[in-house]
Amino acid sequence: MKKEMFDNMESLYRLYYWDAQKQFPFTPDLTFENTEHIELIIDGEALFREDNDSEEKAYGRGHIFWHIPGEFTVWKTPKERPYKAWAFIFKTHKSSKRTMPRVGRWKNLEDMEKFIKEIFKAYHSESFDNDILSHYVYSRLCWEVEWTERNEIDDKIPNNLTKIIKWINENYSQQITVKDIALANNISMNQLHNLFRSNLFVTPLNFLHNLQLQKAKEFLAATDLPIKEIASQCGFDNIETFYRVFKKGQKTTPGAYRKSHMREFITKPK
Repeated sequence: MKKEMFDNMESLYRLYYWDAQKQFPFTPDLTFENTEHIELIIDGEALFREDNDSEEKAYGRGHIFWHIPGEFTVWKTPKERPYKAWAFIFKTHKSSKRTMPRVGRWKNLEDMEKFIKEIFKAYHSESFDNDILSHYVYSRLCWEVEWTERNEIDDKIPNNLTKIIKWINENYSQQITVKDIALANNISMNQLHNLFRSNLFVTPLNFLHNLQLQKAKEFLAATDLPIKEIASQCGFDNIETFYRVFKKGQKTTPGAYRKSHMREFITKPK
């Protein structure tokens, strides 16, 4: 779905600055067909309701509103804290379907400020390629929404689970079991499973294997270590188990994964 979304984006049609205080009162704009209208709040607060079933909330600096055709832009704001925003209007090949959240957030506000200065300068430079600029801006906005959303999920993890995850990260290479995780963290097996399932929607064993596979993929792609040694360094007690878990999780073998990611094995795309 994300690939279709990027393929559908044609170009950055317009970039403009909006100061609600200077325009107050005003009405919302309707997002036209074959466009996406994205608003990035840089100051003050915007009052917004994501849908008919949700409450109106105040959204401050760093929040991103992603509007598709048929949706209205932000228009309500507290009189004591009127919002300021940069708005990006993208032309699309066809009317978009919702792929990104209606409301997202740019977490690192210093990076946001640098981004705005760079984009404003490039947008008003006749020598800058609009295709490059359009794809960069669109991709960066998507990245910040996705990245913040993932980190906010992490921020909501309870402290006891955070400590357990830290322990797993420090000990995954020691051929640990789920029972070892429970004992080391003074928690019952049932409590451990409930904690992972209710917060991360995976079992403790799946979480451990995912971490081990991630480390294994990094070794395979960036080193020439023998696969047997990689299996050992990633916490697998034998290479047979490593192959079984790797193939189940990655739908390929460790050797094939290495060939597809190391420079000397790169082939022409089909």
